[in-house]
This record gives sequence, C-alpha cells and structure tokens, in this order.
Amino acid sequence: MMPSESASPSTAGLYVHVPFCLTRCGYCDFNTYEGLDHLSGRYVAALCVEAELVGGDWQEESFVSVFFGGGTPTTLPATELVKLLHELQDRFVISTEAEVTSEANPDTVDEPYLAA
Repeated sequence: MMPSESASPSTAGLYVHVPFCLTRCGYCDFNTYEGLDHLSGRYVAALCVEAELVGGDWQEESFVSVFFGGGTPTTLPATELVKLLHELQDRFVISTEAEVTSEANPDTVDEPYLAA
C-alpha cells in the first residue's frame, strides 16, 4: 500500500492481496499458496498492522472501491474478512457508496458466509 500521485480521489481503489487458495492452478501467475490456511489469522493481523502504519498517508484520498483478490480471499473465515474490511474503514477514507468485491470460489462460500 503506497500513495500514488496519479490516483484521483474520485477513482482511487484499495487492492488487498490474500494469497491463500484451495489448489495452486498452473495458469495462475499471482503469489498464491495452497495448504497454508493455518496462517490466515496471522496474515490478516499483519494486514491490519500495515493498514494502521500507512493509513495516515492516505487521508487526502477518498477510496471508491475495495477489492479482495490474489488467491481466494473467501478461504478466510467470514469473520476475518469482515474484521479486515472494518479495519480498512477505520484507517482509510472509504466512500459510503464504495464498491466492495472479492474474488471467490464456489467451494468456499455459502449463503451464511455471504450474509456475513
């Protein structure tokens, strides 16, 4: 997360990389890992610390989107994904109308997960 001089306040977006996957696909060029889900809680905690460290540098920006991508962010427990979103909302100026999206695998979501 680094400030960008070219980012416009009306179009700035946050990208949050979550490197965990159910399987490592041969075509994927992203930094992803399978079988390391046991590290997800520590990873989310580290992302929260990073948001705290750099959030103040972004107070002049208003973000219109938050995208959770990379691997399969929905391998995180829903509570962890919600915790991370709340941390980002506390540290960055995110529009109340912001689009919040996540990559997902049908095997990692169900109705209760999506409701959370």
